[in-house]
Amino acid sequence: MDPNPQNEIDLFENFKRIDIFNLRTEQEMNFFELPDNEQLLTIISTVQNDGILSPGIALNDGDGKYTLIIGRTRYIALRALYDISKSDKYRTLPCFVLDRDKVDRLKLESMIVSSNLNYRTISRKTFIQAVLKMEEALRAGKQYRSQIN
Repeated sequence: MDPNPQNEIDLFENFKRIDIFNLRTEQEMNFFELPDNEQLLTIISTVQNDGILSPGIALNDGDGKYTLIIGRTRYIALRALYDISKSDKYRTLPCFVLDRDKVDRLKLESMIVSSNLNYRTISRKTFIQAVLKMEEALRAGKQYRSQIN
């Protein structure tokens, strides 16, 4: 794995629809709260009416399974809709798939924070955690960019 943050990740390199039963959710890095019941019902309704509007991001675990890094709420909505309907329409989550060997933990944490800060109402504690994670990512980036930032 190349820890150099200058090596950008190509999200569009590998895109696929992943069976929801082959997805695991990332619990350790993703410290953001799950939506409350009202928010989840809204998301389920949106998925039911419009489908998945934004793909998830997953890591290929190499065993036919994938770890979902971004898209946990969409995954929960799909699982609920599938459990109720048993319709194959809700059986897969479109995802950009990343190779574990090409992305480091700090980059993944930065992606999780960036994707969650854009649309969620979050607690002050979670917001502070997010700011600290982003600061860590920025500091690491500066080491590899000769302090340009």
